[in-house]
Amino acid sequence: ADASYLLPERLLEATVAVGEAQKSGDAGKIAKAQEELEAVKKAQAVAASATVPQAPADAPSSAQ
Repeated sequence: ADASYLLPERLLEATVAVGEAQKSGDAGKIAKAQEELEAVKKAQAVAASATVPQAPADAPSSAQ
């Protein structure tokens, strides 16, 4: 099942986790939270590239 619809929520949660980790000052928590944030961003990029049409938008497919 495709769970890409959850990516915006995961991004929000990961961003909040980074902020909370930075407030705590714990380098380990900061690194872990940043890794999760980067993983979510990468997943979003993959999901976005899967939905992008391959033909240029300004060239109609019926062009002769």
